[in-house]
Amino acid sequence: DMLGMANFVMSINDVGMNMTQQATSMYNRVTSYQKYLQALQPVNLQLVTGLQVIGFNFTNDQLPTVDHVELYSEEYQCKHSVAVEKELILSAGTINTPKLLQLSGIGNATYLKSLGIEVIKDLPGVGINLRDDVVVNLVYTTDFVEIESPPASFLSAVLFAVDNSTTQQVPYVDGTGSLTNIEMLFSTGNMIGNSWPSDWQNSLVLSPNIQQCKSTGTVKIENLNPLIPPAIDPAYLSVESDFDRVINSILLSRKLLSQPSFAKWNFREVLPGSNYQTRDELIEWIRGNATTGFH
Repeated sequence: DMLGMANFVMSINDVGMNMTQQATSMYNRVTSYQKYLQALQPVNLQLVTGLQVIGFNFTNDQLPTVDHVELYSEEYQCKHSVAVEKELILSAGTINTPKLLQLSGIGNATYLKSLGIEVIKDLPGVGINLRDDVVVNLVYTTDFVEIESPPASFLSAVLFAVDNSTTQQVPYVDGTGSLTNIEMLFSTGNMIGNSWPSDWQNSLVLSPNIQQCKSTGTVKIENLNPLIPPAIDPAYLSVESDFDRVINSILLSRKLLSQPSFAKWNFREVLPGSNYQTRDELIEWIRGNATTGFH
């Protein structure tokens, strides 16, 4: 069951050091390569870096298959071609996967033809249905106690919640079968790199990620140059019901901070603040302050 509190697992180095060492350390995210491959690389794995995949070549069979992968070296300003002898795994992420497919002739046939691309397979779904989590940051300051900043400024817990008013498809019943749509992160106001005012630094920050949004966007190439990024339109909050999800996450945050357990902290809401109460007021604030979870 997803509902409730869970550990917020972060791939951060040096967390096990003592406080004195932590104070002089720069926290860095540990990549999968560093964690699993750098120390002991399998003998049957060859890593080639410094190359960008720019497309695929297909056989001329009735059922085309990938024959070669085309790569580009920016350092040497030249192309490389690598044969595919058995199988190919395309794992280029949410943005570059549809980009490479479209460049290679797989996607909406009408659109690809308009760019002068030979159509290998008409798949209209390539590059559409882009979904991402919307995030709002709610700041609560206090003068009663000094809030220490943990590694990466994030607290070690995350809250998964269900917004029943907008989750009719899979209702939450008796603690089972829940499909959560709010992921609440907790952090401190003195997060490295934030631009908040100095009097907001001693604060608790609640950051609900709004999951299962109805709004969908697109990823589309706009020309034949594989080195140019595609046009990305997330279309955040283009479906009205998504605003209800964000509003309900704000109300949940306020309810959470109003509990007796938090009374001794004397938290004061400064973002969005007490001026934003009605649905229209909150929508106005969300339009100007919502960001992305990069999920």
